[in-house]
Amino acid sequence: MTADAPLDSGRYRLGRLLGRGGLGEVYLAHDRTLDRDVAIKFLNPDKLGGDSARRALLREARAAAALDHPFICGIHEAAETDDGRAFIVMQHVEGQPLAELLQQHGPMPIRDALTLCAEVAEALGAAHRRGVIHRDLKPGNIIVTPSGHPKIVDFGIAKVTHAADANVEGSTLTDTTGFPALAGTPGYMSPEQLQGHAIDGRSDLFALGLVLFECLTGRRAFRAASPVETAGQILHVHPPPPSSLRRGLTQAHDELVRRLLAKDPADRFQSAEEVVGAIRVLIPDTSRMSPGAVAAARRPASPRRRLLAWAIAAVLAVAAGAGVWKWAQGRALPPVPADADLWYRRGSEALREGSYYRARRALERAIAIYPAHALAYARLAEVAAELDDPVAASAHLVRVSQLAVDERRLPRPEQLRLQAVRAIVLRDVDGAVSRYRSLVEETPNEPRAFVDLGRAQEGAGRRTDARASYERAIGIDGQYAAAQLRRGVLEGLDSHWQAALTAFAEAERLYRAASDVEGETDVLLNRGAVFDSKGEPRAARRDLERALELAAQSESIYQKIRAQLALSIVTASEGRIADAERLASAAVDEALANGLDTVAAGGLVDLAATLLFADKSDVAEHQLSRALELAARRGAALTAARARIQLAEVYARGNRSAEAVKLIDQVLPFVRGGRYRRHELTALSIAARAQERVGNLDEARRISSEVLAVADGIGDETQAANAAASLASVTTVLGNLPEALRLRDRADAIHRRQGDRAALPYDLTNRAELLIRLGRGGEAAALLDELDAGIAAGIESYVGRLRRATLLRALNAATELRCGDALPLLARLVADTRANDSAAGLAPALQRYCGARTGQRAPGALPPASPTLERPIARERQYWAAAAALQAGDAGTAASEAQRGLSLLGDLPNDELRWRLALVSAAAERRRGDAAAAAKWGTVAREALGRIRGAWKIDAERYERRPDLVEILNKEQS
Repeated sequence: MTADAPLDSGRYRLGRLLGRGGLGEVYLAHDRTLDRDVAIKFLNPDKLGGDSARRALLREARAAAALDHPFICGIHEAAETDDGRAFIVMQHVEGQPLAELLQQHGPMPIRDALTLCAEVAEALGAAHRRGVIHRDLKPGNIIVTPSGHPKIVDFGIAKVTHAADANVEGSTLTDTTGFPALAGTPGYMSPEQLQGHAIDGRSDLFALGLVLFECLTGRRAFRAASPVETAGQILHVHPPPPSSLRRGLTQAHDELVRRLLAKDPADRFQSAEEVVGAIRVLIPDTSRMSPGAVAAARRPASPRRRLLAWAIAAVLAVAAGAGVWKWAQGRALPPVPADADLWYRRGSEALREGSYYRARRALERAIAIYPAHALAYARLAEVAAELDDPVAASAHLVRVSQLAVDERRLPRPEQLRLQAVRAIVLRDVDGAVSRYRSLVEETPNEPRAFVDLGRAQEGAGRRTDARASYERAIGIDGQYAAAQLRRGVLEGLDSHWQAALTAFAEAERLYRAASDVEGETDVLLNRGAVFDSKGEPRAARRDLERALELAAQSESIYQKIRAQLALSIVTASEGRIADAERLASAAVDEALANGLDTVAAGGLVDLAATLLFADKSDVAEHQLSRALELAARRGAALTAARARIQLAEVYARGNRSAEAVKLIDQVLPFVRGGRYRRHELTALSIAARAQERVGNLDEARRISSEVLAVADGIGDETQAANAAASLASVTTVLGNLPEALRLRDRADAIHRRQGDRAALPYDLTNRAELLIRLGRGGEAAALLDELDAGIAAGIESYVGRLRRATLLRALNAATELRCGDALPLLARLVADTRANDSAAGLAPALQRYCGARTGQRAPGALPPASPTLERPIARERQYWAAAAALQAGDAGTAASEAQRGLSLLGDLPNDELRWRLALVSAAAERRRGDAAAAAKWGTVAREALGRIRGAWKIDAERYERRPDLVEILNKEQS
């Protein structure tokens, strides 16, 4: 919109354009009557939501014109041109927006920042006493004049309350004007604004806290890739203390900001006057100075104070922000035409099924029939959020606001549904669960409400609760296909294979009976993924190829691409990596041609996980790089986070643990702020393993314990199993073998209940190793027999553990002094010179030990291990190298190898390994005739063994009877 001649012929002569924003344009003008310069804002009718909203805004501006304060930009007039265009005439202020100053010069001097914000608080207090709330306070709406004082602009869109409420600073103020109750700018809105609650002056104080944070630190407290993510941070994330970001700030400054930014208005300062008093305490010498003296005292000769440019008179409110929900008084939703309602219901059902593109098509049809369908726009916002498209989600929420419905006059179920959808889009997952729980209480016999609740519970990480909700929906309506499908997906995520397949079979039957081809295709896609996770690629391929046929029949490009990507993953599971890459590349090309970049990126992340499982880290890293490029193209922050988490797994497995930790540190604030609990737990599990590998065992143990506690709390068995395994790994490195075994047993029990054949072979080998080391070789042999059965059956995940199983059989034989059995196994391992795993690191030392026991003495020290060998394996290798030298009668080498192992062990509180190494060292020094050294190491060994006995109790007795340890103990004592 541009201003033109009509105003020129009247009182005002227009000049140059000063600025442009979401609601219109601001021009410099000259008031002929009073001979003064003014700023005129012309309001864009397309942004106002109709005549009633335009008139409401003008009423607000006229009311705000009554404000008279030196730090508030005055409003002179609010009117309309002859052709109906609304405009507001304001004081023209010379100066520069605070936002520009901060961008150009960084954080303000601390004293300047405090004094400026105290003056802003004074202005807000004056407005609040008149019942006016700004609602869009931000650095862009504060002009810093050449004298250094602030001028708050854009009170023309402020909220005006009843005069009766105007003197109650902390009261809940009622919007009686019909103007948007939640206008504002993402990043500077209070939690209550975002959630659509009633607001009062304390909402402005929250915004003031954000301004102060930025003035002190030079950075915004909340800033993310999209308005929706920013809103999620405001609702859930606490910004860092300012003192952690800038020297010179103290805990007193932190407390001031913390009080202003409290999520609950009741925890904030209750009035602007309180804020002024709190700031003055931090700059007490200014409390006795006149405003002019204060300004002079804080006016150093810096660029910040040499302001020569004309300032923009007003910065407009952003209407397209997340959570901008505008409810016009006195109107409820009008009746929806039957055909539009039919498409709305179809879209809602597809959303429940997880068929998001089908949902989008149906909802867009509903809107095409009835453009004022507010609920359809709300559901579209949810679809966009599920598709990781925050920009579209925000736009749909804004459209709901523009339809100007009165939420309070909606039927209670529709109120709750809208509130729940808004909470989902803003990633207030607990709020969404609460709203849907209230909805099922209102409609206890509606199965769809229970499915909506279950989906929200899944999003909150509460899988046990979600399972109960889906079961309740099925109990109400056993023929409800979507409930069966959702249950199947959930059971598959938890590796409850049989329960998942049963639910899928019933959903497939119901969709087929209803001739719902796309629904049937969704079942096949999800079941195929479950079969692949279950280690049954043939069954997975059968379902996915059928899904591909049905997708072509229904002309569903989205489902076709999903099937192609899933088939590429199955192909990788079958070991045909080149074919898998070819299939994925073709699917990505087709996805890009159809604008489905995010779908392609998500598929590549899943493919990378399979490639990593197949030990193809380099290929996985390449696919993840492609996924990140595609996600960035669409602004798909969640997909990008998933890719980075998977990339961290690549780094962690590839001896790049420090890079993995750094990457996880970058991702965690996003997944935590968005309450993506499943991704958060996965990221933390990777971080724990990476911390373990770089030697930060206390941090690794802390993280693993946290993950286990959270997983237990939300009933996520899969994450609990992963966390138990991770904690067991750390506990093993720390030498507490009985506790590590108990954790491994727990993970194994979960995986057995789930029938998880991908995880079980790892459980079998890890438990077998602990049992062998604890002197319980017979129990370990039974586990290795079970592993051999899986290998003989050709199960790929079992076959992949063959070398590890061979090493463990050799280790078991060596600890039981059956070296004749161990040597052939070790010879096979050592012969494979291309291998670079734990077996390759440990087998040569075990071979020397058994060779020495059978008279095949190898001279000198063991050749150095690979520099990439993991530290725990390297330390264990030193023990067996020392024991081999002792068996061979080479006491000097035995002593040096054992003491090198102790040096590698350092201060690590692993008494189990310390005892063994000190025991060998003492025996070797005794043979060398060095009684003092033998006594020294003997003392170390006895003290370590005493601590083991105290901690392990009954487990220590069997451990001490391990034949190889008994033999060395006899050598040490002889």
